[in-house]
Amino acid sequence: LVAVFFMTVYLFITFNFLTPGNFEVIFRDRIVDTIIGGAITFAVSFFVFPVWEYTQNRSFIINAVNDNKAYFHAVYRLLTNKAKTDLETFKLRRKDAIISLANLSDNFQRMLSDPKNQQPNLKDIHQLVNTTHLLTAYIASLSLYAQKDELYPEVDSENWMKMIMTSFIQMQILLGVEGCSEEDLEPYQYYKVGFRKIETMLEKRRREVEEQEFQTFRDPNRISRLTEVKSINELFELIYGVVEEQRKMLQRLDALRGEVTAKQ
Repeated sequence: LVAVFFMTVYLFITFNFLTPGNFEVIFRDRIVDTIIGGAITFAVSFFVFPVWEYTQNRSFIINAVNDNKAYFHAVYRLLTNKAKTDLETFKLRRKDAIISLANLSDNFQRMLSDPKNQQPNLKDIHQLVNTTHLLTAYIASLSLYAQKDELYPEVDSENWMKMIMTSFIQMQILLGVEGCSEEDLEPYQYYKVGFRKIETMLEKRRREVEEQEFQTFRDPNRISRLTEVKSINELFELIYGVVEEQRKMLQRLDALRGEVTAKQ
């Protein structure tokens, strides 16, 4: 814009040197040319070659779901195995998840600048972007424990992993991800619901405190360990809650899309 402004001033001065006294004619011609050029540009961009951001939503959502799924699984592997190859895989998956999150956020920001009639399901897309931010943050928090040298057999990691991976795969099926089908759910379909391993440990510790046994058997390492185990379990629960929320949102969007198609 600044360049155009100074170019206009330059043209006015140049033509005034060539034909002194015709400043008003030059000014009028320049204004007319600018209006015509702006109208042509607007018409071409709006009617001939428009690329509305909502048409790109699906691809960015698919990438975010795929990469967060791979990121979570890499963190789970690192949490339970501690192999060097798992650490390298985790770093790559983390980078992919962050890039996908940034791309999805940029897509939503660009969508806000489109005309109102080209912003379908804006609230749902906004909610998906927000929950994707949360999901990536929760997985990153879980990875802090995964990068430690300790293992946490007290946590029902496998059950949580199966539940979360099931929700991820169901989202992929809803989005129509190529190569993803109901068969992919088979390795994860056998899991316990309502497992209470951590709750049992916490209840035992609560009874000890109430009975004042901690005065004799107080162990700082044990208390710290229980705190870590509780935090890991809560992170698994938060991740599952967010993934389930996203799955329900995608189901709603899929139902709305079906209703629109039926009306057409």
